Amino acid sequence: MAQPEASSAWEKGRKSFNSRSAPSGRDEQDSLARIQAVMAVAYWVATSDDEEEMDSDEYDAIVDTFAELLGEDVDEDELESTIAAWDEAIEEDEEAFLEEAVGAIGQGPMRRQALEIATVVAAADDDLSDIEEEALGELATALGFADRESERIIEKALESLEE
Repeated sequence: MAQPEASSAWEKGRKSFNSRSAPSGRDEQDSLARIQAVMAVAYWVATSDDEEEMDSDEYDAIVDTFAELLGEDVDEDELESTIAAWDEAIEEDEEAFLEEAVGAIGQGPMRRQALEIATVVAAADDDLSDIEEEALGELATALGFADRESERIIEKALESLEE
């Protein structure tokens, strides 16, 4: 079965980000791929209401969260390259982009973290738009969360911003 065109753009973005500090072990590579997938879905949600570009507060939240998850500073030139690949993949086939990112996140606790992070990044500009809320709902469904559970996760993430 042939993979969608978006898959090649996704892979291109993943490789460009991984090229700087490719981990030595397979577990570390898998972990890095999951982290990047989490950030990809956060980016997808945050940009769902903007055709042009992400708000600067949302961008800063992406950079800060990526750095926190990686435990090191993020090379913003490499991040820009990755974002360009995500944009290309989203434009080519948004559904395939989301499906591939969710698949890379896997079935573990990273699913909850992905929804929390996507919520926090999208709300970083102090405005969680209706379109972003819809995207969060779509992401939650793709991650396998029931409506009630996803609502609780999103509410808790939003509450954490108020603290």
